[in-house]
Amino acid sequence: MKPFRRSAAGRHAASACPVAVIVTVTRAGDRYLLMVRDRDGGEWRLPARAGASGQDGVRAAVASLAEDAALDVPPSACQLRPAWPVGFAVLPSDEPEETLIPVLVPLGEVSQLPPVASGGFARAAGWFPAGNYPALHDALTAEHPGSRVLRAHEQLLAVHLGVLEPPGPDDHPELVADFIRRGHEVGVLEFLVECRKPETFTAAITAIPGYGRLRPAAVAQALGAMFGEFEYAEVGAEGGRAVIYMHLPYYDSQRYKNGAARAAAAADLRLPGTPGSMLSRRELDRLVAQAVRAGRRLGADEADGVEESIFGASVGVRKVRFWWN
Repeated sequence: MKPFRRSAAGRHAASACPVAVIVTVTRAGDRYLLMVRDRDGGEWRLPARAGASGQDGVRAAVASLAEDAALDVPPSACQLRPAWPVGFAVLPSDEPEETLIPVLVPLGEVSQLPPVASGGFARAAGWFPAGNYPALHDALTAEHPGSRVLRAHEQLLAVHLGVLEPPGPDDHPELVADFIRRGHEVGVLEFLVECRKPETFTAAITAIPGYGRLRPAAVAQALGAMFGEFEYAEVGAEGGRAVIYMHLPYYDSQRYKNGAARAAAAADLRLPGTPGSMLSRRELDRLVAQAVRAGRRLGADEADGVEESIFGASVGVRKVRFWWN
């Protein structure tokens, strides 16, 4: 896969570039992507519309969804992303374009997939499972043998849906920061990077571009000061927006700040694997409340404890989630 390259500043106005719209919904925990099929071939593509003078990317995205798939979405649901380089036609009968404008439209959790109907250039429209790009490809070819994704949209979807493996928890903080920065810059919808050290955690957060009420430096400072009380953290994106998870320890020795003591106990043959005392529910609640208060002070749109279950039985809040819209 070729690396993402940002277009030169001022080279293409958003209104002069065609848009390609990435609409996703989640049903029963599975992500689905809206795709349409051209009339003159077996290729499936994203809803798209040529740029027009005086028409911005959001309005073009809303119009393309209405025309290609009979799907009405409010402009507020559309998220413009930086121009994407392509070398192939974006719409049937187009000349090859140098760039297109991706527009993300994450519609969230639904009980039923929204109804769609083809129109305009499209002869078919439908929702396809898209946990990642390989899953989308498999679903398309299984349901429509011999079909493929329009070449102009292949790389875009591979990056936005996820195909690259994220860095590991022991990778260098600079590598983690680069992955986070690139993921947000091109708008990867869903990804998480595990951070087991405070320096990695800080590097990951400060690599997030600031938008809305999110101030990465302030978030890194405030949550970084709490990192030692937790076991580890994850930093990434959900719905194309910044998300952070801080995982609670079960035992006192699992707190990051007690890692040296844990390592010493593991090295002592008389105390193999001694976990230390289990944290009380009162102590866990205190940690959650402290983290939630910090998240709200930092302008997080969501800052809440997240419950987990084992074999269908709740084991209580095991992590704290922070999300910025």
